[in-house]
Amino acid sequence: MVGGGAPTPIPSYDPNLAESDDAIKGLTEDEGPLAPKSSLFGVAVGLLGMQFAWSVQIGYVTKALLELGVSRQFVALAWLAGPIAGIVMQPIVGWYSDRNTSRFGRRRPYIVVGVILAVAMMIIFGFGDKIGKVLGDTDDHKRAIIVSVTAFWCLDFAINAAQGPIRTLLVDIAPPSQQAEGNSYLALGTSLGNFLGSLMGSLDLKKVFTFFHNDVSAIYTLGAIVLLATSIVCVIFSRETPATDEEIEAIQNSTENGFSALKRACSEAPSAYWKVYGINCFTWFAWFTLFIYGTSWVGAEVMGGSESAEEGTEARTTYDDGVRLGNLGFSLQSVVS
Repeated sequence: MVGGGAPTPIPSYDPNLAESDDAIKGLTEDEGPLAPKSSLFGVAVGLLGMQFAWSVQIGYVTKALLELGVSRQFVALAWLAGPIAGIVMQPIVGWYSDRNTSRFGRRRPYIVVGVILAVAMMIIFGFGDKIGKVLGDTDDHKRAIIVSVTAFWCLDFAINAAQGPIRTLLVDIAPPSQQAEGNSYLALGTSLGNFLGSLMGSLDLKKVFTFFHNDVSAIYTLGAIVLLATSIVCVIFSRETPATDEEIEAIQNSTENGFSALKRACSEAPSAYWKVYGINCFTWFAWFTLFIYGTSWVGAEVMGGSESAEEGTEARTTYDDGVRLGNLGFSLQSVVS
């Protein structure tokens, strides 16, 4: 959900050639100029905004859906949006962005479109209960649930459509010798985004921003503003070189489709890739079981509150305080990791 990037072709591996001095010398000579620090900064800021948005989701989606009356079992099903969006969107966007010949670059158009859709969906989700009432909801919140779950799914697809190109942007603008430095920028952006998003979720935002009707609307609106602002920085500072005439011709003459490219990449991937793949698979399996219910569990089980209690009652206030405490825990986890 929060990881992964657009697929890139994996070249054939020749250990004899790879270990030769000539190969290393040729790589150093042909890799091109180093990317300016401002470009690396722009990519890191863009990823910070993405992770900020993910942290907002992790801290408050379950709370918002439970308060609308969605059962815990259905909440788990709603969270399938993340994995499905990652499986579907990132390979598709990666393949099409690889072949994008826009004068604005390969990745940035997809980043812009994905972020605009994500910002809109964050606002809709944050005000899902109000939109439901406008559409004729009564106490059952049926329309609000439909609006909120739909916005949640669309948000995951939109963020995945933008996040993959942001990660791949580093590979496009930085030569191999600068990849380690670029990855350190991305790691910092990821950690800061997770920390700041969860930290904001630990605050009683309604007391600060009194014009919001609840914490969910406040944090999602502020999260949308952060996502938009950081993405603008990313698009401005992370300068791409438009495709050359030779590259455009090669793209137009290519007969490979997305499925065959993915199949080839998997078949040619070295064994180390599959080891990392397995580790990530089981890591995310464990992580998903934690963050789906983490903050809500603190509010209901640890603090003894209730998400179904009327707003303003002691039980509901206790639950809300517990959710904020859970978000604080996630922010501290970001610092440790």
